Amino acid sequence: MASRQPHIYSVISTQVFSWYYTLSFFRLCPFFSCGGAELVLSLFYQASTGFDVLLKRDCACFFLQFWQLWQSDFQAALTGPLKSGTMNSSRTPQGDENAPRQQSKVVDEEEWKKKWEQKKTAFHKDQVHRLLRAHLNALLNNRTGLRIFFPLCGKAVDMKWLADMGHTITGVDVSEIGLKDFFTEQNVPYVEEDVPEIPGAKLFKSSSGNISLYCCSFYDFIRIPAKYDGIWDRGSLVAINPCDRERYSKAMLSLMEQDCCYLLVTVSYNPDLLEGPPFYVPNSVIEKLYGESCDIKLLETVDALDERHRVWGLDYFRETIHLLTLKANTP
Repeated sequence: MASRQPHIYSVISTQVFSWYYTLSFFRLCPFFSCGGAELVLSLFYQASTGFDVLLKRDCACFFLQFWQLWQSDFQAALTGPLKSGTMNSSRTPQGDENAPRQQSKVVDEEEWKKKWEQKKTAFHKDQVHRLLRAHLNALLNNRTGLRIFFPLCGKAVDMKWLADMGHTITGVDVSEIGLKDFFTEQNVPYVEEDVPEIPGAKLFKSSSGNISLYCCSFYDFIRIPAKYDGIWDRGSLVAINPCDRERYSKAMLSLMEQDCCYLLVTVSYNPDLLEGPPFYVPNSVIEKLYGESCDIKLLETVDALDERHRVWGLDYFRETIHLLTLKANTP
């Protein structure tokens, strides 16, 4: 009696599924890590000699399910790169990449001042940011004695950390409370001065002269002629109103020395669930803002979900750090 040939649906399905399983294994796909591949492969092997209509129907259902997996999981997994240990069940933002809900959102400077007055500053971190520690050399690039800029700095402890390494720090924020808190909490003596270039602005400067924090609008600050060797932008671009991003990026470019290393931290989450700030900033927006003038390198993406984000209704929240350096032909 002649042996039956495997049904064509079974052969194709098994091969495709094996290919998907192999690649997904290396991407730590959650479906396969739960044993789903072994179960489905087993069922298909058992059905490999079937020729009836039910098998055809089952195979068609399989291909539909495979396509859904491809759309929702595999394709997203390939667009990383996420470092090991940073993945969760929601791999990519499910909302529109343009975040239409956030485009018209505007937070003015008075609202930011009020947040500091009311101590609604959960965005402040008491420890040096883990991504700054991890990618410090990307910022320093084996250089010493750098001039490093902190946009919308608040009372970031990272400023003291870098100043203690011998770098000169300049920051700007609209909140006088945040700037004064920095010097008080870090036990750094300081003096207060007027800023001739900006009427109404104040300069809080460490007695040693290595930390200068300006209390004024960021867009007023850039009237002071200066360029920097390094920039640490964590909590700044993500706080800028989406309608102001182009203006902001042009201002940041004007502050960069030719060999400046600009570390930019952005956040990603489902923008359909939160108006912001912090605002969702996808990689495509970074490319649009800086791609013409800068080489852009993605350094790392990490899971940053905490209880505060869960209260907001989010099931994932990630931070991504990029290194921006001016292209050789940038004026």
